[in-house]
Amino acid sequence: MTTASVGIDVGNELPQDTPHAISVSLPKWSDNVAYEEGERWIHECMKSGYPRFFINPIIRQLGLACLQKFGKPEEEAMIFPSEQISQRFKQFVGRYSDSLNGRFVSDIHTVHLLASSYTNESLDHGKSELTAHIFVAFFHPSLSKVAKAFWQHTGEGISSRMAEYFLQQLRTSKHKQSAIDPNSNMSFAHFHSHYARKPYNAEKTTLSITQETLQSDHLTYLEEHYGRNVIVQLADRAKTALRQRISGILKQLSSHESIVNQDLALQSRQWNGLCKDDVYLYPCGMSAIYNAHRILLNIIGEFKSLCYGFPYSDTLKILDKFGPGSYFYGFASSEELDQIERLLNSGEKILALFCEAPSNPLLTTPDLSRIHLLADKFDFCVVVDETIGTFANINVLPYADIIVSSLTKVFSGDSNVMGGSLVLNPRSRFYQRLKKAMKLEYEDTLWLTDAVHLERNSRDFVDRIHRINSNAEMLLKRVYYPKINPSRLFYDHIRLEGAGYGGLLSLTFETVGQAKSFFDALPLPKGPSLGTNFTLCSPYTLLAHYNELPWASNYGVEASLVRMSVGLEEGNQLTSNNTNRARNYTIGLNLASNPTHTNISSTDIIPIGPWSSRPPRRKMQSGDEEAEEAQEYSPSRKRRKTTGPMSSVQKRKHSGSEEDDTEEELSTTSGENEAAEVDENMELARRMVESHRDLKQSRGGKFASADMG
Repeated sequence: MTTASVGIDVGNELPQDTPHAISVSLPKWSDNVAYEEGERWIHECMKSGYPRFFINPIIRQLGLACLQKFGKPEEEAMIFPSEQISQRFKQFVGRYSDSLNGRFVSDIHTVHLLASSYTNESLDHGKSELTAHIFVAFFHPSLSKVAKAFWQHTGEGISSRMAEYFLQQLRTSKHKQSAIDPNSNMSFAHFHSHYARKPYNAEKTTLSITQETLQSDHLTYLEEHYGRNVIVQLADRAKTALRQRISGILKQLSSHESIVNQDLALQSRQWNGLCKDDVYLYPCGMSAIYNAHRILLNIIGEFKSLCYGFPYSDTLKILDKFGPGSYFYGFASSEELDQIERLLNSGEKILALFCEAPSNPLLTTPDLSRIHLLADKFDFCVVVDETIGTFANINVLPYADIIVSSLTKVFSGDSNVMGGSLVLNPRSRFYQRLKKAMKLEYEDTLWLTDAVHLERNSRDFVDRIHRINSNAEMLLKRVYYPKINPSRLFYDHIRLEGAGYGGLLSLTFETVGQAKSFFDALPLPKGPSLGTNFTLCSPYTLLAHYNELPWASNYGVEASLVRMSVGLEEGNQLTSNNTNRARNYTIGLNLASNPTHTNISSTDIIPIGPWSSRPPRRKMQSGDEEAEEAQEYSPSRKRRKTTGPMSSVQKRKHSGSEEDDTEEELSTTSGENEAAEVDENMELARRMVESHRDLKQSRGGKFASADMG
């Protein structure tokens, strides 16, 4: 079974023909539902997926090699890059295994595999040794659900490039083994996607392992697979460059004289202590968030955290599952800050407040000034995830003790490598304690060639984000976007002069049926992830909250939400060159003239381009029809209850009525004229976005092959 989007079949990598791609083509709404339901056909055609949710085929291949070489087929396994991570994995599985399966926790055992190789070339023009380690944890299959949760939430598993290196070593050289448990037996079983509700066990295949020497072939292998004469020894320089790049951007913005908010400019001139040693690299953004929370628990104590605003799904899971729980305030409203202040005044001790600036997917910006005042008064840490805003657009440093970010997204852009960062604020009152803890506990588990790719991809990061800002503003209507969000005041407070509002948009439709029709008609790449150099769309709520749709809907994250991450295409590729056509341009969705949607009016069409007039959005109608549609994609099993007390605001239904009240009543093109032009404009839209297949990056690579050489 195949469906296509811009010529990309379901299950193919995004970008195409990229072995380490971090997204996958899911071009139809039904593909996403099938993915969530774990239907066999879609898992059989999956070549890629988001790495924390879908195990890359290269990692699976390494698992099969371990099984063939060492194992017993009745066990399953996960591979981690350090012994400490494998130990935390066992602790997590022991904590969350039920009484029936808990007896198998003591049987978890770990095997340490070490691989060493020599290259013929190094930075010093001499031979140097590369030594790498993996720790394979083996466990009973009844523990696989809890084991998968650890892999997904923490992002601490090995990367596909690391697995590729070990596969090469297994094929070409002898490897050393030191068993942590000398009586352990070793095996590995396939680990399927996070998205699947129903388990799908792939058939195991045999991997031939030969005993060949590595010496002369290793550099050739690296050059063929990584391009530009990349050798492993460059990784240290790449990591240093990444840390300098991040700290340099933050230092530049912190001394910026022209920040939009002048009070912030005065504060920022005082932030001159930041250096590359305050920047810590991680294998992905969730790993940075997980470790920030873990280290705070170690140095401050076992206290609950505040989660302010509706966050990316795994952030809340980390706060709830790896510690005593959290207080969740999902609307990021001033009323909730009042509630938080009353909670703290009552004597409640808080570990930290975690928030996003702005949030994913509703693009709400928190009031960081007030949060900072509360943190000073009640002595808790503030952790800000600026992945969506990016430190090229916003300056959160004066308000945060810790800044975390996913470097996988727009910082990289090429959608072919994972990475994350954690930055300590040298002016924080927690700085000395955090610095001491990081010195003792920080592990650099970002794989060598991942760092090389991340450094190369991010060289033009600032230029790309400015282009993305411009492109995103061309696609505006009354959708979820920081510039038109009621919280814009808070965003502008931290926005840099000349900077924009990022490249993420979220659109919510009145019905799931309308969202499905819109999504299926989009002639754009569709799959998980964001921040890619090419425009990428996904039915975000289905992928992130499939098992808790009614709960997410309570916070405005509805099943009918479509998220769009805007890329680097030229403006005339995203909008019409002809102004008259642009005024009536739709994003390839012919709802008004489609006889199967005759109940949908022209006001349901999402317009694109420099509108001088636009149709008002019809107000959301809450009621039985909406509830039934949410249930259409709701799984039969009950969703997990959220740990920690719920704020009173959580009980109310977020209908978006306040946004509707503030929207201007603008004149519209007549429905009659719009219907007459919609077919022509749909074809125009398709032609405009066909350029995705020929998209050239600033470094000269093509979209279809970005970027393995």
